[in-house]
Amino acid sequence: MRKKLRSKIKRWSRLVGGLCAISLILAFPSIGIGRDINLDALYIKKSSVDLARIIQLKLDMYAAIGATEVDTGVIFAGWISGDALGYVKEIPDSSQNLIVVHTLSTGKKTEVARIKGTVAAARCATGGFMVVKRLDTGTRGIPASEMLVVDLKTGKTTSFPSEFPFMDFDIPREENSVVFETSRGMEEFFPATGVRKVLLEKKRYSEISSPAGPIIPLTSPGRGAMLLMSGGGGGYDALLVQNGTRTAIKGITSAAEIAWLGPQSLVFRTGAAGRYGVIMLSLDGMKSTSILESSLNANVMYSHYAGIISMQMDGMACMYVTGERKFSTLGIEAEDILFDPVGAQFVGLFNKKLYVVPLQNAQKRQIELARTWENIRQAYEKCRENRSVHANDYSLDYLTRKINLYSLLLKGSR
Repeated sequence: MRKKLRSKIKRWSRLVGGLCAISLILAFPSIGIGRDINLDALYIKKSSVDLARIIQLKLDMYAAIGATEVDTGVIFAGWISGDALGYVKEIPDSSQNLIVVHTLSTGKKTEVARIKGTVAAARCATGGFMVVKRLDTGTRGIPASEMLVVDLKTGKTTSFPSEFPFMDFDIPREENSVVFETSRGMEEFFPATGVRKVLLEKKRYSEISSPAGPIIPLTSPGRGAMLLMSGGGGGYDALLVQNGTRTAIKGITSAAEIAWLGPQSLVFRTGAAGRYGVIMLSLDGMKSTSILESSLNANVMYSHYAGIISMQMDGMACMYVTGERKFSTLGIEAEDILFDPVGAQFVGLFNKKLYVVPLQNAQKRQIELARTWENIRQAYEKCRENRSVHANDYSLDYLTRKINLYSLLLKGSR
């Protein structure tokens, strides 16, 4: 049994890189691969009181900007309307996860479904459903993956077998369907009706097909093109299929951190570990524009109704407003930033807490934030000087980057 498990882990590690493989092994038997990675805990010893202080100071930033804490134990979240969120909440000390809908105007939380196993990926749609990738050991103890489509009104769940435990599906711009690869090619499933249809036959993209993993689709707005990605571990082959032509797209390093901005433009993560960047690519002439360079992480997401790209700069939440071509920091550390349809507020995850943050507060409460920024900067400096709390050989570089980040924020607030 252990040999079969390790065989699967090795195959997945070739696709998604060493970090995910380590997470899988460390979390056996629950096979935990949660998204909420605390970078501080990778570089500062967990036994250090300084680590606990830094985390608390970062939580204090949310209070300083008047953020609303929605729930704890949350690993994925997204908007399903301007007044409602869908999210995945882990139940402590169990293999159960709750699928919850939260209505902002009333504060009501409704549990719509329970999912056993480890949730490795999830996305919400304004069409009223959530797509979840689940990994479960099953009755025989062998890990098995499947894709679940959960109706967020009724809780009805439709299951599809899957060989790949991570993000390998697309929710097109209309947000009423999900596209994924099957033995027939790229199929589209409409949860409201149960209809399935083939969008692209396998023979039309055989040049990038791989027996080691799935081909991951990304359907353009207007349905004029489809981007197909194959690979893993920080490197992808990508093929753009449109108007009967096929064009290779270079530089994509994450199939989860990529989105269509319009019918002829993309945003995606590029670069290598510790030096990630974010670029916008115009397919008309293949002209690229860099909006972020040399970051420890990127966490690229696009809120298409609001026209805002969100990302991380060494852990700090940032935004780029496409209509204004304006980049700015949000002053807090958060993952999976997504804006509501009008761009007035956003959701973010930190320390497995789900927050709703008014954008205006994040932009205007710089004085309140500056006090906490200075405290965080000093805490990082203390850690840098005290080598006994360094977790590994990379800690010094990490702590220096964090000090520089908060120094930059403080300089901009003066």
